[in-house]
Amino acid sequence: MSASVHKKLRSFKLSQMDLERSLWDMVNLFRAPRRVYRSISLRKQTINQYGREDLSFIILFSGLIVFTSFCWAFFFENTLKGYISLLCSMLFVDFLAVGFILSSIYYFVAKKFLLKDIYRESVTLGPFESQLEWKYCFDIHCNSFFPVFVLLYILQLILLPLISRSNFISLFLGNSLYLVALCYYTYLTFIGYQTLPFLKDTHTLLTPIPMFLIMWALSLLGYNVPKHVVSVYFKNDA
Repeated sequence: MSASVHKKLRSFKLSQMDLERSLWDMVNLFRAPRRVYRSISLRKQTINQYGREDLSFIILFSGLIVFTSFCWAFFFENTLKGYISLLCSMLFVDFLAVGFILSSIYYFVAKKFLLKDIYRESVTLGPFESQLEWKYCFDIHCNSFFPVFVLLYILQLILLPLISRSNFISLFLGNSLYLVALCYYTYLTFIGYQTLPFLKDTHTLLTPIPMFLIMWALSLLGYNVPKHVVSVYFKNDA
């Protein structure tokens, strides 16, 4: 068995996973997200890759999503089929499928438009110093999605009796929750790609934020985002 295959198999063993490091990452994605990516840069010097060595973050994160989907189902679903459907939506669609799509888009954009000219034109630097890993792009998505998960999967459930009411304060608070989540996802994604020394103009990845602000301002005219999202998920109004 080759060393590379053996290393990949080890990444699936729970005993080989650094769960403590993953918990540290989750906490600091709120407290100090740049500290997370500084540690990634230091790790690159040791293991020669930006992507995580194991699946501990994804497995731990998936476990939290499974538990949270049960909490949502407890209030809105009363059948096993309903819970399984909700779990598949939150875990396999929201987190994994959307993450796969967004990671692939960012991977293509970074390779096509953000690579520094010196690395694009150099034969010697290109293959070694500027190799962008799709796995790292997915790690960026996981990091960026975690605050979204806390805000929209946990905090929203707690605040739902308040933010689903038909008044302006509820409208403002609920829609602002989604604004913060989307902007935070975009900002953490920007930090993730800014960490890579072979990319340029990474600030362009922040361009969706003004669009989010405009959409948020328009939604205050009477479109309650949390109420609409819940109605889509559970086919009824909150």
